[in-house]
Amino acid sequence: MTKLRLAFLICICISPSAFAQNQPVLFFSDLTWGPNSGWNGSSTQGAAVTVWGKNFGTSRGSSYITINGAQLTSDSSYAEWDAIGPARGLERITFWIPSTAASGAGNITVTANGATSNQLPFEVAPATIFFADVNSGKNTNDGRTTATAWKDLWKWTPCMSGAPYHQSPNCNSLGDAQYIMYVRGGNYTTKDPNAGAYSPFIGVDNTAPIGSPSHQKAIVGYPGETPILNCSGTSFSGVIYPLEWSPYFYGLSYVTIAKLTGSTGNQFIENWGEHNRIVGNSILNFTTESWTGVIFVGNSHYTQIYGNYFSGNGADSYMHNIYIKSQPIAAANSYDQSVLNTEVGFNEFANAVASDLHGGVIFFSRDGGQPAQYVHDYTYMFSNYFHGGNMDYLYSGDSVAMGNHIYIYNNIFLPETSNEGGLTVYYGTNSEYFYNNLFYLMNNNNLVNVNYTAKPVFNNNIWWPENGSTSLDMSGITSGSATLDHELWYNGTPPANGGSVHITNTTVGNPQFVNASADDFHLQSTSAARGVGVNLYSTMSQLPWGAYDYDGKSYPGGGAWDAGPLQYAAGNGGNPPPNPPTGLTATVN
Repeated sequence: MTKLRLAFLICICISPSAFAQNQPVLFFSDLTWGPNSGWNGSSTQGAAVTVWGKNFGTSRGSSYITINGAQLTSDSSYAEWDAIGPARGLERITFWIPSTAASGAGNITVTANGATSNQLPFEVAPATIFFADVNSGKNTNDGRTTATAWKDLWKWTPCMSGAPYHQSPNCNSLGDAQYIMYVRGGNYTTKDPNAGAYSPFIGVDNTAPIGSPSHQKAIVGYPGETPILNCSGTSFSGVIYPLEWSPYFYGLSYVTIAKLTGSTGNQFIENWGEHNRIVGNSILNFTTESWTGVIFVGNSHYTQIYGNYFSGNGADSYMHNIYIKSQPIAAANSYDQSVLNTEVGFNEFANAVASDLHGGVIFFSRDGGQPAQYVHDYTYMFSNYFHGGNMDYLYSGDSVAMGNHIYIYNNIFLPETSNEGGLTVYYGTNSEYFYNNLFYLMNNNNLVNVNYTAKPVFNNNIWWPENGSTSLDMSGITSGSATLDHELWYNGTPPANGGSVHITNTTVGNPQFVNASADDFHLQSTSAARGVGVNLYSTMSQLPWGAYDYDGKSYPGGGAWDAGPLQYAAGNGGNPPPNPPTGLTATVN
């Protein structure tokens, strides 16, 4: 498959932009904070930071990054320029923070081809930098330079008072401080010897919450290298696991896991905490059968899963690539057991496998044993690319009611065989909103299936089923309903209006993609999708991705929208979004 290049910005954006088509655009970064000194003991060079975006140019030339007021005009400031991936061919730049970057809150921009991008927020803040090197490191080293690197990843584990399994030297003596471990290339197999039967690379037995805005932590792949973590033999999470036996479970928060390659086993990460980020990883061939997710988001708040590449993961219908679920926890404490504000954006899901041909690459639900005050709500799934394999792409609901703020928008669902793909909207799903998605070449075996009490709303989607097939089945609705407004249909018959199905403003016509056979779903100028969508600006601008399409082009603030995830643009380039406003907070009612 040809991987599409995407543009995305992590912000809440409030107005359209008018930038040049080929202006550089920044989507997201691995770190959102970091020190301006301490790399290999240097007083002038700080953390290595990677940004992803588009239109950087194939070589740096006179282009440069600016971070917190410091312009990086020397080649020695960069580890890579316009490297690719891992997900969907996204471009990336890796640079070091200079000591001239001002401390405190600021931003990152890239200037290329005479134009300057949008801003990504960044905080230059004190932190200690460590290194791990499986090939030449020693756990008796101090870890502060590449020459004195640690060998095993469990040296990252914070030493905490009252945590008997992780006392010095079996953990990081800084405890709940702010630090980054950069992991050099090589094959990592040694698991945490102090984590018991769970056997993750890093186990955390904390009797109090770990992490805060001034006590953040990260484990990041070394610039330009590929650390491979073989997660076989782990019982649960392969990389980091907050151990669940009582009383050592209170959550692990403000952690970034980025640019690692995980393979085999049943989980890459089990996430319990707040403001954790999983960014730019390659997650491959996790096929050990287990009732879980390769990434499991349990009872967490403000989780961000961005730009990861998933391939070959799955086993049966209970083994998901991402599993988002609120459920009772093993230890009795006051931790909020809700799942709130989960963002899954701009990932690529390829070739997911299931022995029974369903289940859900992404599955979200709420446990029936959960106390009533704990909910699953505010889940956002946007601008992801699904293709290949034989597993359902999405399964929402599991007989227990979730909240009313579940949004699926700007995604491309692209089955490659007749026995893959599909989406199930099941009992337990209340209000779920599908905006500007593409459902391409689905058929009677892999359609969108709406059941029982579900109440989905569809706006501005493109439906292109296989010849003679349908791609939407709502016959399973009992006391629920489905609303479809301003949908585009081609190569198939739209569903009938009536009963629990409410259909208005349907368009039938050819969306005229630029080159669908090469997975280029940009619209041609004569596309039937142009101008047939309802304007959702007031709604979309409040969502995490904002009112921007799959490529980062602004949806118009007034007038009709195009149907589908890609707004028409002459030359098929995307306009970058404006800089994010400051001082905004999200409130959950």
